[in-house]
Amino acid sequence: MKKKFSEEVEALLEQISLTSINYKEGITIGEFIDVISRRGFGMVLLLLSLPAALPIPAVGYAIPFAVVIIFVGIQILIGRNSLWLPDRIRQRQIPPKLIVLLRQKGVPFLRRVEKWLGKQKKFMVQGNFRFILGAIIALLGMIMAIPIPLTNTVPALVICIIGIGISTEDERLIFVSLLTGTVLLLVYSTIAIFIFQKIPW
Repeated sequence: MKKKFSEEVEALLEQISLTSINYKEGITIGEFIDVISRRGFGMVLLLLSLPAALPIPAVGYAIPFAVVIIFVGIQILIGRNSLWLPDRIRQRQIPPKLIVLLRQKGVPFLRRVEKWLGKQKKFMVQGNFRFILGAIIALLGMIMAIPIPLTNTVPALVICIIGIGISTEDERLIFVSLLTGTVLLLVYSTIAIFIFQKIPW
């Protein structure tokens, strides 16, 4: 019997814990990505956005994870099927506590989301749609990287839902999350323009 999506994620996080080279000191972002990227870009987006999307204490990791998300968006946009990251990002350490918290907080969240998933369809991300998808992900990643408290939660949640949609091939979820992401980008852009106009130059 095919595993539920939440069960696949839980097994993947357990695998990350077991296959870590030096789990007491944590694993690197590169090691983390090497394991989850085998499941595709959707899983990468999901697990990198979860710490910021949920109330998980991951201070200092929203920005490096957001940078990786930007790389994912750009590489979807240009049509790559595998993820490349600079060594400087790959060598950044992830503490074991964060992986444990992802299992404790993230998996229950995914179980709740599963109730809303539609019937899975073979959804191909290609052509102009791939370009749009990659651009929106990259822009949301840039917002997520802004070092201002509470500004990264909503874009991270949208990226998380996009990741679930890609991983489960849920056509409806992808379109709804992209629409939400587009509206969110317009809102943030309007706020940024308003603030820019108020600055006394």
